[in-house]
Amino acid sequence: MENCGNCNDYDPSHPHSRCLHTGTMIDKDEFILFGGCLGGGGTGGPCPGGDSWRYGKSKTWKRLPDCAAPRMYGAMAMLPSSPSKKRVVMYGGRDTSKNVINTDGIQADQISVFDPDTDEWTIRKTSALSNNHPSKRQKSGMVAGPTGIYMFGGISSAAMNDLWILKGNANDVDNGEKVDCTSNFIDFLTIHGIFMVTGWGVLLQWGAFIARYMKFKDPLWFHLHRGFQVVGLVLSICGLAFAIVSVPFDHLKFPHAIIGIIVMILGILQPINAAIRPHKPSVGEEKSLRRKIWEFIHLNCGRTALVFALINISLGVLLSVTATHNLIIWFVYLAILVLAYIIAEVLKCVKKKNSGKTDSFNLENKT
Repeated sequence: MENCGNCNDYDPSHPHSRCLHTGTMIDKDEFILFGGCLGGGGTGGPCPGGDSWRYGKSKTWKRLPDCAAPRMYGAMAMLPSSPSKKRVVMYGGRDTSKNVINTDGIQADQISVFDPDTDEWTIRKTSALSNNHPSKRQKSGMVAGPTGIYMFGGISSAAMNDLWILKGNANDVDNGEKVDCTSNFIDFLTIHGIFMVTGWGVLLQWGAFIARYMKFKDPLWFHLHRGFQVVGLVLSICGLAFAIVSVPFDHLKFPHAIIGIIVMILGILQPINAAIRPHKPSVGEEKSLRRKIWEFIHLNCGRTALVFALINISLGVLLSVTATHNLIIWFVYLAILVLAYIIAEVLKCVKKKNSGKTDSFNLENKT
């Protein structure tokens, strides 16, 4: 096996910790695994999961394109091979849990087929004698035989003790009717991510940006700042609720969860802090000591929360084993946000230098 002493659940080049997954050997020193439950047990992630991985002869992992419905307790085996063709079949499993909102479902007359030559999954319909397919099930046992794949037992509405054979070989399965890949799966973890990215990643970030760099638009900047912060915090609180229900057990035992709670506490304290702010001095009036202490706490707690929110969202998108294009979208946006802060700060410093005015580097509050 590949040396994975430094592997962790935030590394997108390796499969993350999981249980209840399925897999099979496809050749000497080569195998694939699919899905399972990636949440709980000191980590977070989808449960059920829909990611699949191939461990190859180069002793490295490769993430495979998504297609089959996310599931736990599936079964997998190799079809009898021809000299130049191999195919892996996955059948059954459980595609529901307390945090699944919608799924296309795993159909009793369909199998997921993996092609080791192209590293792609397809979904195929099967035919049956007298139109009698095995009932939809999970936890069944599957093994390759000389004329097909044997499947025994499992759990449907109750424990099963029936025996079935999927007759055919690697050539036959490609002739089956092709079905579209799964596209309608959504769970609480996805909703959690959407709320947190929108709240902490967009609204709260740009609300703070407006407060620091757009004071020349008085009083518009203050109304925008307050509106962005209120809506962003409300969305983040909703995201926190979805996060709690998306982890099956062992909450707060992994970095993403711990940082998330700290960020949310700081975020919730901000409006409370703002509500008890000391009086803003009039023009020409010196700030009171209480006002200076309040500004220091309010501003720096806010900045700390915003920075750690960006770090934690980055950890979250890695932990969620989301599609590669979603990773690219987030990290490109993050780069744009950081660049915007750098440019705005440089312009602010240049303007201060040219005007000869001093800047305390603290945000002024409208009220």
